[in-house]
Amino acid sequence: MVRIALFNPELKKSNKINLWQNNIKDDYIHPPLGLIALATSCIKAGHEAYVYDLAIEKNPQEKFEIALKEFQPDVVGLTAYTSNEAIALNYAKRCRELGIPVIIGGYAATFDWKTMLQSPGVNAVICGEGEVPLISLLKSWELGEDLENIPGLHLRGEITYTPAVRIENLDDLPKMNFNLIDMRPYVMKEAIGLVTSRGCPYNCYFCSCQKMWTRRVTRKSLENILSEIDNIVHSFNYEGKMITFFDDTFTLDRNRILSFCDELKKRNYKIFWKVMTRVDRVDPELLRIMFEAGCRHVAFGIDATTDEDLCRLNKGFSVEQAKRAVDYANRKGLVTEGYFIIGFPWQTREDLFNTVETIREFGVTIPKLSCLTPYPGTHFAEKLKDYGMRIPLEDHSRFDGLLPVIETDNFTLYDQAEAMLAFVDSYLLTNVRESFDASKETGEDLHTNEIEEITFSEIAKDDPFDELIKKGLIPQVSPFTAFREVEGGTLAYEYRVGSFALFNQSMVEIIKECYVNDKFDDLLLTLRQKFNFVNYNDLIEAFKLLRDFGFLVEE
Repeated sequence: MVRIALFNPELKKSNKINLWQNNIKDDYIHPPLGLIALATSCIKAGHEAYVYDLAIEKNPQEKFEIALKEFQPDVVGLTAYTSNEAIALNYAKRCRELGIPVIIGGYAATFDWKTMLQSPGVNAVICGEGEVPLISLLKSWELGEDLENIPGLHLRGEITYTPAVRIENLDDLPKMNFNLIDMRPYVMKEAIGLVTSRGCPYNCYFCSCQKMWTRRVTRKSLENILSEIDNIVHSFNYEGKMITFFDDTFTLDRNRILSFCDELKKRNYKIFWKVMTRVDRVDPELLRIMFEAGCRHVAFGIDATTDEDLCRLNKGFSVEQAKRAVDYANRKGLVTEGYFIIGFPWQTREDLFNTVETIREFGVTIPKLSCLTPYPGTHFAEKLKDYGMRIPLEDHSRFDGLLPVIETDNFTLYDQAEAMLAFVDSYLLTNVRESFDASKETGEDLHTNEIEEITFSEIAKDDPFDELIKKGLIPQVSPFTAFREVEGGTLAYEYRVGSFALFNQSMVEIIKECYVNDKFDDLLLTLRQKFNFVNYNDLIEAFKLLRDFGFLVEE
């Protein structure tokens, strides 16, 4: 038997401000499902395992030390993304000081395994799906067997690498054991998620998914999925709450989703759920049935705002298809989220701002904008020089999508930063200002969108809206520095990320009653069923906003 502790390292720090230092925004917190799956397989194989999510800890390094002391692992497993690989490797070095062997896996390890093995603390790197190689490695270590021929395993020395293999049937894996991690933070934040499939058949040029999964999709059976949902509902008293499905393209198989929705309705689960998918894999009937089965939030990877850009990204759909899909979802009562990207190598500075201006035309409830990032394993990373892209600051901690990392002869890091700010000012911040102004004048339709990446110190300086923030009348979450002055002239800005409730005057009477009687849970279910509230914390903030703007008076 081997005792293995599996750690999900925190994200980067910027200017000594930890993104997770204050309250944790719901978009950024969810259980590390990959590590839980690995731990579950370890338990089935007769080992002891536990998962620690350092990404949600206020003091992650301290938590790491405490976990090592209390659990006393024989082996430590780490997962790494490109933006936090340096942090993961620092933990590996600490384990070496303590004499604990380290295995590292994840996207960063799969595509940059040589760098991982150059770190003195890393003993083994697992590429691709981890369950089979991890169990084989632990068994070989325990029995002193030869480590040759374990698929997907890189070791120091002259060991011949055996390519990773896909798990053909995900039902062969044991069902997720959520007792192998402290689930309380995720239950409180309604951040529990599931993965029902692995892989994506598409080949978008900014995504490494096709290299990770070889463009072949494997799926869990409906019975398996429903069993896991049943476990979540009953283990965590999760009725009336939100589950996120982290499949790359949830609606890829239309008939499968129709059957899934039918089974959900038959079992009468009082849960709500959100998904990520493509605009060309939905239709009005499917979206209607999904809504009836509890879906309340659909995120679309739209990524570009012109047909030419979509074609050059190898997206495989048109602007018209994207707008039509969003409209379908909006009409069915779903919250729509749209992901967009700026900074394609063929774009000019003018194109960056044109993208910002045209995002509004797609009509998504929650727009998200990021900078093109050439993650290892992507087409853009492999063709970096061919596209004339340069990375002036060779710092992988910047590879988070928010920070611009590439420049070309046509635009700079600074240009992308300015475009991001224009997006905030012209779309998000303007909407919220207008909503608050209108609500103060009429008392009607207080309706604000989620705000992302707001630079209060720059664009809201001396603004009355900013005064509301300073006085605490508008919720704020996790200040952190997004753009910092560095050698090379990168622009520095402070972001704040806030989440705002979507509500209107027709809800006020219902809210008043529950506000006075402090019946949050009863109200949440009612509002979700009637008005499509998405998030428990949105409800709390809705109370605060209604109170602070005089719509609620305690009796």
